[in-house]
This record gives sequence, structure tokens and C-alpha cells, in this order.
Amino acid sequence: MTISSHWVLTLECADRPGIVHAVSGAIATAQGNITELQQFSSSSGRFFMRVQVESGFERARFEEALAPLAAYLNAQWHLDSVGRPRRTLILASRAGHCLNDLLFRTRSGLLPIEVTGVMANHPDLEFASMMIQTLN
Repeated sequence: MTISSHWVLTLECADRPGIVHAVSGAIATAQGNITELQQFSSSSGRFFMRVQVESGFERARFEEALAPLAAYLNAQWHLDSVGRPRRTLILASRAGHCLNDLLFRTRSGLLPIEVTGVMANHPDLEFASMMIQTLN
């Protein structure tokens, strides 16, 4: 039986040549398929990477394959499922149409977030925090 899983790997470490090659090689060795990849280096010498991987194996096996690489790179990393709703605080201003759109998309399942609250910098949207409490 084949297990189909879609993971998001985030990784942070000191920047140096070969990180993308090493990570993509580890994923290929574990028979994962990269579906999305972004990376950048900061002026402080840190490297950041986010990779979406489809695989036919369970999370524990994928973590086991990544652990030696993460140790070698001295990297902080996290593996999560694609599409898991993220706890989100919405920041709003005076215009409510954007807030309404975000709440509509969340409620209808089009936006995979869990709204934990709304903060507005104007009293016009003071009702928003009460509305969120009602929705939850």
C-alpha cells in the first residue's frame, strides 16, 4: 500500500555553498518529489529554505532521512503537513472590506487559517473582536 503525503520542510542554518544541493539530494534519496522550493540568504549570513515535498512514506521515515543532514548543516528545521490551518491574528485598519473578505474565505474553507483574533488600529472595526469570539 502506498502512502501519499505532502510535507512542508522549513530549514535555517549558516549560509554556505551546497545547501540546496544537499537538501534536494536527501529528499531525492528518500524518494520524495519537490513540488515547491524557495530559499534566500540574509545579510547576516543565515540561509532560509522552505520546501514542499510529496512522498510515498510516513513522516517518521522522512524525519529519519533528514536528521543526519540537519545535524551536518547544524540546521534548525521543522516538518509540517501541507494545508494545515495556521493560527492567525488578522491586523486591520479602518476599511472593513478586506477583513470581511478574509473572514468569508476562512469560513467557506477557501483560506486554510484559524483566526485567533482581530486587532484594528481604528475604532471603526471595534466590532471585529466580538465577531471573532462569536465565530469561534
